[in-house]
Amino acid sequence: MAPSAQRYLTHPFTLALAGGMLGLAANQLNLVVASDIALRPGSAFSLLSAFCLGPWWGAFTALVASSFPLGHVNGPFSIGATVFEAFAAGWLIHRRHWRPIPAVAVYWAVIGLPLAYIFAAVRGADQTGSQWISAAESPLNSGLMALCALPAA
Repeated sequence: MAPSAQRYLTHPFTLALAGGMLGLAANQLNLVVASDIALRPGSAFSLLSAFCLGPWWGAFTALVASSFPLGHVNGPFSIGATVFEAFAAGWLIHRRHWRPIPAVAVYWAVIGLPLAYIFAAVRGADQTGSQWISAAESPLNSGLMALCALPAA
């Protein structure tokens, strides 16, 4: 392979775009864990990109990977939460030298879960219990995907 071709294949933009496309394909799988809780495996690619390439490339990968649920009920929140999660985790890892799992956990404990609860309440979940179940879906999915991305990082 020519050196110029190798440079383009290992450029962060190429890697982030490829991760985003793989994440988009993985998100097309309909993996329902419980009655209303779906697993989104595409966030593993955005977290891996954030872990390895940094916060901006992780956010770009997350934007590409999570672009499919625009018509979905959680669409805008899912996209925003996934992009901001990848950026926050990448920032904590690269700028503050945190470990990946605590970075993702702190994001969801401080920012993500309160916003998810507010979004579930505004969206109109019927009971307080269903609001918490709805709000807990994203952090649980994110924690599982961070564990999946960890060995590759």
